[in-house]
Amino acid sequence: MKIFSYNLTEKWPYTVLKTGYVMVAIVWCINMLSCRKQEMLPAQVWNGNTRAVDFNVQLPGHAEAVSTYAITENEENAINTVNVLAFKVTNKGLENESETFAYSVTGTGISTPDGANSAGKSFKASLKIDNDNNYRFVVLANVSEQLNGITINEGERKEAVMAKLAFSKMGQWNATSVTNYDAFPMWGETEPAVITANTTALNSIALVRSLARIDVVLKETAVSNFQLSTVNLVNSYSEGLIAPLSNNFNGNTVTSESMPPAAQRNVSPVTYRVLSPGKSLQQEIYAFESPKSSLQPNQTTGTELIIGGRYKGSAVDTYYRIAFMDRSGNAIPLLRNYKYTVNITAVGGAGYASISDAQNNIPINMEVELKQLDDGGLNVISTDGQYLLALSTDQAEVGAASGQVIRIRISSLGASWYAYRNPKDTGWISVATEMDSASGKWSLLIYINSSNLGASKPRTGKITVRLGDANTTIGRISKTITITQRNTN
Repeated sequence: MKIFSYNLTEKWPYTVLKTGYVMVAIVWCINMLSCRKQEMLPAQVWNGNTRAVDFNVQLPGHAEAVSTYAITENEENAINTVNVLAFKVTNKGLENESETFAYSVTGTGISTPDGANSAGKSFKASLKIDNDNNYRFVVLANVSEQLNGITINEGERKEAVMAKLAFSKMGQWNATSVTNYDAFPMWGETEPAVITANTTALNSIALVRSLARIDVVLKETAVSNFQLSTVNLVNSYSEGLIAPLSNNFNGNTVTSESMPPAAQRNVSPVTYRVLSPGKSLQQEIYAFESPKSSLQPNQTTGTELIIGGRYKGSAVDTYYRIAFMDRSGNAIPLLRNYKYTVNITAVGGAGYASISDAQNNIPINMEVELKQLDDGGLNVISTDGQYLLALSTDQAEVGAASGQVIRIRISSLGASWYAYRNPKDTGWISVATEMDSASGKWSLLIYINSSNLGASKPRTGKITVRLGDANTTIGRISKTITITQRNTN
């Protein structure tokens, strides 16, 4: 990443005062003012005035009991590189609050601290000690190469910086196998924090994957008369933003697509071939965000699918147009961090003769059911095929003070969910539920009732969320939420 600083700190050499060297000094000074880089090694820039701080991140789309064909959740959640952008927060909490770029550092020591929770990662970053100012830290995973081509000026407003963070990929995203894949760009950010000499860790950060995942499944009801051959992405984009724009992200929920101005498209359909037994494509198709389709013949606005396959034993493929729509038949955009499952439930006849014919006409002869399993920031998903339990996170870290509240979004299919606190944690954790009257979505509220100040080690508690009722677990699905209270600022 090209990060330019305009603060000239070096002193002119004494020889500049000598006759004959004045012009050399002027040229040297101009060059320094115009192109001096602020290196991404803060310990050198600030002469050791830094603090090594632990970052804990929750990874997106962690699912259980889901069949996979190419890569797995381990590869979806892989973090190879981490960059942290620090933004100084001015007039925090006021109407004229603003955030401007201050510096950037590289994360080190990327690890999985809890072997039982592969959806959690941690790393360290050397942050500038500043007792007088709040900073928001933006975490970017797996995009170090892309950042090298982006220029960010010290003092630049956060909105302008985030709009620059683009990446591109023509054709298929590489998800060939567990040994041959491209790590996924991810983004997350902290609440504003003051970094002091005593700061050791920041609260857990939820990361958002920058791509959408699309699974296509041929259901039992359609297997008898149809064989799936190809899935073609049409009107798909080859460019996207690493992070969503602030207006398109609410809490843990991506609400609309965030795209670069004049985002580039793939020039032709992106084709995924279905190998034997030819029934499904799962964890192979990943796509950039897209506006919703116009649903008109030959539309070019939104990404759609063209399904290729053979009806009733035909020797040739025919093609079926599928748009992304909700249950009411309204077109929906393709959003980052969502997992779309397109279930082909019935095929009533042959399709069109070619991909272009399918694009140029209305959909025919194929019934599909669309599920958004990663809807609303629900990143921890457990399913047995009949029941589903989804949480926005299954771990959270808080500071030492009492009175804090953790809000975790929870949703379920097939049965209601219930939350139970471990009896040993009665003294410091309590739970309640809350429904958003506007959206109808439910959250679990976790209250921190006591302080951890003076404790020699972190306090850890467990909350179990399960499907069923007070006496029965339905579908054997349950999930444990781990709460850690550390003695940190």
